[in-house]
Amino acid sequence: YMVADYVPHFDGEGSVRGFFVLVRDETDQKLREDDLRLQSEILSYMAEGVQMTRQEDYQIVFTNPKFDEMFGYEQGDLVGQHVNILKAEKNSSPGDTTSRARVALSSSGEWFGEVQNIKKDGTTFWCNAAISTFEHAKFGKVWVAVHEDITERKKAEEELRKSEYRFKYITENTPNIIFTINREGLIQYMNHVPEGVESSDVIGADMYGFIDDEYHEMVREHVDKVFESGDSSQFKLVGTGEYGLDRNFLSNIGPEFSEE
Repeated sequence: YMVADYVPHFDGEGSVRGFFVLVRDETDQKLREDDLRLQSEILSYMAEGVQMTRQEDYQIVFTNPKFDEMFGYEQGDLVGQHVNILKAEKNSSPGDTTSRARVALSSSGEWFGEVQNIKKDGTTFWCNAAISTFEHAKFGKVWVAVHEDITERKKAEEELRKSEYRFKYITENTPNIIFTINREGLIQYMNHVPEGVESSDVIGADMYGFIDDEYHEMVREHVDKVFESGDSSQFKLVGTGEYGLDRNFLSNIGPEFSEE
């Protein structure tokens, strides 16, 4: 990229006799400007929020539009604010997330983890944060943090935890025997193991080892039907129950679907 400046050359009577042409090469400057423009566009359109904090005084010196939107601020409102304005935890202690992050940043220059943030309106939310340290030409040593909102994932994990607790509570307190198997008939879970049998001997064992041989073919037909159709099935059989007595069992089997 070449830039030319044209300077008129006047004669003694004030008439223009010609021009002096000053030409300078601004290729490097143009390339630097293009690089900065590209970086700015990338930050503007990133799906994650990006924020930069000056280490000297913990002041926020930069936020991208996604970060402002994530925290409920107008563009530029966070610049000049203390970084603690983003924290849901206002009082720091030696073992809290902020303290652990600062120790890691001082020793290795980077930290990754989950943080609970707070929006302008007081709403708290969870983020995955990746923070790194570098020396900025204008602001000195800074921390650059990339935040990804994981609030919905945290809610889903909490619902899953509650669901697993309810399942465990129900299965462990029902008198019925409940167990799960894989396609090969190997037991994956059983709420009540047979009397005199250790739990470690049941998990991973072949289900058919606990069923009389005369019922194997019938049970396999029902199991195959469930795996192929996804529909529940029911059958009856006679087996050994408490005190070694023969008992009639009504078995209901149904599919367990994966998240996929």
